[in-house]
Amino acid sequence: MAKVKFFASLKDLVGLEEIELDVADHHSLMSELERHLSVEGYEAICVASVKIAVNHEIVEPGFVIRQNDEIAFLPPITGG
Repeated sequence: MAKVKFFASLKDLVGLEEIELDVADHHSLMSELERHLSVEGYEAICVASVKIAVNHEIVEPGFVIRQNDEIAFLPPITGG
């Protein structure tokens, strides 16, 4: 199982702070999230500017997930 977390505005859009899923890679992660999230929530995490981190390291699509990994969806950074 992997712990999947949503931060900041994504947490509000998805309606969850965290979910545990049994996934092995980026493709299976996204498939499971599509099944568990609302259409709006899933679309929010699929935006190109959303970053994904595995164990606090930003990763690119194609990453592998190991047992007990922590996956975080990070919204675009804004500031002034």
